[in-house]
Amino acid sequence: PYTFTTGGNNLFRAFTGSVNTLSDLNNVNDTFTTSFCTPFSGTFTINKNLPQSQSNFTSVQGAVNAVYSCGIAGPVVLRIDSGSGPYNEQVTFSGLIPGISRINNVRLTGNTSREAITFNPFSPSAQHTIRLIACKHIILDSLTINNTGTSYGVGVHLVTTSDSNFVTNSNINITLARTSFNNSAGIAISTNTSNVTTQGNNGNKNIFDNNTINGGYYGIIATGINTTTFNLYNEITNNRLNGQALNGIYVYYQDLIKINGNRIDNMLSTSTGAAGISASYIERFEMKRNRINRAGQYGIYLQNVNYQLGSGTARSEISNNMIGGIFNNASPYGIYVNAQMRNVDFWHNTIHVVNLGSGYAFFMQYTSAGTFGGLDFRKKKLFF
Repeated sequence: PYTFTTGGNNLFRAFTGSVNTLSDLNNVNDTFTTSFCTPFSGTFTINKNLPQSQSNFTSVQGAVNAVYSCGIAGPVVLRIDSGSGPYNEQVTFSGLIPGISRINNVRLTGNTSREAITFNPFSPSAQHTIRLIACKHIILDSLTINNTGTSYGVGVHLVTTSDSNFVTNSNINITLARTSFNNSAGIAISTNTSNVTTQGNNGNKNIFDNNTINGGYYGIIATGINTTTFNLYNEITNNRLNGQALNGIYVYYQDLIKINGNRIDNMLSTSTGAAGISASYIERFEMKRNRINRAGQYGIYLQNVNYQLGSGTARSEISNNMIGGIFNNASPYGIYVNAQMRNVDFWHNTIHVVNLGSGYAFFMQYTSAGTFGGLDFRKKKLFF
């Protein structure tokens, strides 16, 4: 037997060389031809300057299409060769890749040089540079992802139950960062391909770690389902977010989310109502070691957090955050708490607001009896 050792499309052709000891001068009527796929496993390159082969692809989307066509039989790395970019194309992962799992995943990497994928969108329903639709176990790592749209644009868009994916160690640059254009983000989890804020079962157990995101109306946005059914276990950690128009990080309808170790700086100066972190209807969360500098009006804006329908006992934690600098609004709030909140530990936070106008280092708006309860404040440093 013959074993095909490289994944991908193969062409098999067999014919006779002789018939009854005589040479066969016409192979057309006795030739068998078929093509079949061998599942991928291992490392494959993407280099548009080299010929297409079983180990090299000339475009990023071509490599993605190939693993969908043939499936995978082990972990797959699609590695863009250093110095071969930029790649001016739009990349879409749509559905589950055959054979994919937590261990047998697909990693698209830009190599140590963080090779660039750049796209200028022409349609609001296709405003992404990279999109994951109902995908699992995709890793986007060490890439430069550019979106040059002037009316809309998303660097990485996770749509409709895209779970257990990673975006790590990448630079994401969004040209559009204006208060009048709200459909742009560095990374977005939403249901609607045309809108980064549409609610639904959009994505769970995704990890966004150690990325630098420049521009966009939102830096990172994750929207869930509703006030009783949340998306679960998403993590936003150790990212650097710069120059967003409204929110560095915006999360909505999330449970067991982690927002830790992020640096948010230099919000768009014309956005006087912006927040470094805005969180609404999130439960059982961590918000630790974030550094927010030069925000719009709010360092951290919290609305209906950890309320758990007024009966839950699980605690959430907001700790060791540093909020400071000159805010764009003359009446800023270091931390603003609105509506309902229960069982939250505020520990070891430092807030230093240097505006000359009015405002608050910490502000909690009480609306009715039972709105707040079980709040624990310890070693908070407030300066105004």
